[in-house]
Amino acid sequence: GDIFFFMDGDMELLPGFLKSIFNSNGVLAHPFVSGNWVNWYHNSEGEHLYHEVYRKMAVQKPTYQTVTGGFFVMERWLWERLGGMDTRFLTGQDLDLGLRSSVKGYRLLRLPVLGVNHYTIHYRDEKRKWKSLLAFRDVYARALLYRKHFWRNPYVFKRMITGDPTWLFLCLATIVGIVTQTGWLLMAYPLLVMMATAIRRKKESLGVFVSETAFI
Repeated sequence: GDIFFFMDGDMELLPGFLKSIFNSNGVLAHPFVSGNWVNWYHNSEGEHLYHEVYRKMAVQKPTYQTVTGGFFVMERWLWERLGGMDTRFLTGQDLDLGLRSSVKGYRLLRLPVLGVNHYTIHYRDEKRKWKSLLAFRDVYARALLYRKHFWRNPYVFKRMITGDPTWLFLCLATIVGIVTQTGWLLMAYPLLVMMATAIRRKKESLGVFVSETAFI
């Protein structure tokens, strides 16, 4: 076929999404397109915790983005021009694909329609975090992503600022420490991590559920 559809194995396609991404002539709205989704969070034992629209990427009007997420639709010609996925990534292949497509002039068009339900263990689950850490998947993937795009893709900096602000601070503190031969900024790093964690948890506790109808 000439159109490729990608979704993670823990996602459920919702009725009506495929119709929403084509125009009246049956042509795809954009060569690289996706929609909103709802995260259904469970713990390691499979117990449902809560569900919410994934606010980090959700839009209420058609918006061009560089970050893809776990599901998207892409025309074959663009896929072939990009060379498909980079299989060196243990995880986050979609992030790399989105950055490469963006620098070629084709950012992801995210439409304000619900596309999938995503059933997943909560990202803050202790067992999940330790499993990921011991497998070295997240650290390896982010290091590879930043190394690959740092010098040739301006879109990667927004990803770094929004996704890893404490990591950027650690890099800055290390550079300042080497130049000034002092460690005062590095000493502040643990405090910054604690503050960032507290703020994130407060945000989660203030809104553990977001109505899906606001993003349809």
